[in-house]
Amino acid sequence: MEKIEVVVCFDLWNTLVATATELRNGYAGVLTGLGAPSHEIYPFVRDTLMASSLGYEQLALALLERFRIGASREAARLIAELWSLENSSARWLKNAERALHKSRTPGTSLVLVTNTTAPAWSQVDAKLGVASHFDRLFLSFNRHVAKPSPTVWQEVEGWYQDVPPERFWMVGDREEDDLRVPKSRGWNTVHIQSERDLKSVHLAVHLPLLAWWC
Repeated sequence: MEKIEVVVCFDLWNTLVATATELRNGYAGVLTGLGAPSHEIYPFVRDTLMASSLGYEQLALALLERFRIGASREAARLIAELWSLENSSARWLKNAERALHKSRTPGTSLVLVTNTTAPAWSQVDAKLGVASHFDRLFLSFNRHVAKPSPTVWQEVEGWYQDVPPERFWMVGDREEDDLRVPKSRGWNTVHIQSERDLKSVHLAVHLPLLAWWC
């Protein structure tokens, strides 16, 4: 069995994959139109719904209940349809697959560490074959915990107990959700702010390794 010396973890949404701009947050627009505070929607989706295995309509009903919106089942169905439509538009960001390919070198393990709902993951993996690029998957709905909980990175470290923190990397687009906690644990991080940043991920990861090994 190959000895793993480096672990490179990637976020999924807006790091490797994105949905159509015109479809983003359509369900959130319905919720705010019904009176939900816009700034409270994402934290609830991230911390609670993405740590569950609910389907789209159940997710929609949970949102309506959380914000005490006395809306009809038709409203829940609309939210579910918009959410599904957005995720069905998922596409690889330019340079994303290349970044994954070039990051995979002997002794390196690639891990997907993502917050996602169960139905969104089913859609995006069926369409793009995301899982095939990774050695391990940390899916929030399967593990019942979402970033930025430290438990996420603790579990990943537990999979690779012989790898020291300085040989872990986290690649993501959100400082708070993806990068702050692993940074505090001694991990290296790469902040993806545009598709161009994906071009140099493998250099950010592997050039320091050359210094360690030389």
